[in-house]
Amino acid sequence: MKELIQWVVSRRFAVIAVAVVFAPSLSFVTAAVMALQMAYRGPVTAIGDALIAALAVAVIALLAGGGPPMVIDGCSAIAFGLLIGAIFRVARNFGLSIQALLLLAYAAVLLYSMFGPTTSVLLDEVFSQALELLRSQGRSEVELAAMEAKRPRLIGAIAVELLVRLLVIMAIAYWALGIARNDRRLAVEFRQLRLGYVLGLPGVLIVIGALVFENAVIHNLCGIAICGFALQLLALLHQRAAEANWHPITFVPVYVLGVPILILFALLGVFGLDV
Repeated sequence: MKELIQWVVSRRFAVIAVAVVFAPSLSFVTAAVMALQMAYRGPVTAIGDALIAALAVAVIALLAGGGPPMVIDGCSAIAFGLLIGAIFRVARNFGLSIQALLLLAYAAVLLYSMFGPTTSVLLDEVFSQALELLRSQGRSEVELAAMEAKRPRLIGAIAVELLVRLLVIMAIAYWALGIARNDRRLAVEFRQLRLGYVLGLPGVLIVIGALVFENAVIHNLCGIAICGFALQLLALLHQRAAEANWHPITFVPVYVLGVPILILFALLGVFGLDV
């Protein structure tokens, strides 16, 4: 694996090829490769490779009949990869990178919730599919109407899904970056993650506010806050495991069962317990 990663990052054509090949089906690999290129080679090289890869993805998608959705998916993966790589270059630490990503998520959700449109083609399509799913489960029209009233909170649900995806990309990219640099700091720096007063205290206030008020902005932010607390819990659990020398297999049920439950809690924080 070490030789493969170092071979890819040492050849620009390999980075572009991997980004293009995996864009249609495994876009998180595309994003991770672009993040690795940004962190390892710098913004000039990474942006140039990203433009070439985006053009290739667009041409291939249109020739294959994929249309604009495939182009958007591939190009957004490339853009997200550049964003994560830029965070790595500034933070130079995995824990700090997570904190920076959480701050960006808070800012993006807050600004969109306050000033962004609550209706669009994409949002309407996603919400319609959610209502159809609830209707197929036998929900009454009263329950569907109550869910319809929560349409503005869809931004928070999308933010949770996107944040989880970016965190996975960030972990893969930082792991690969450590291999490329012969520096295995991922586990140590993740165990040192602390939300502190900057992220921890506002997160507590947001969760309490979501329990008391029915404000859409607070509920949209609540999903991000719960994701932050989930990451802090995982970091402390890893720290305890390192101190007690737990076997790595201990974390299989944590990530297979525990993490999906934490994500569900984040979504419940957005929509409420009466979903």
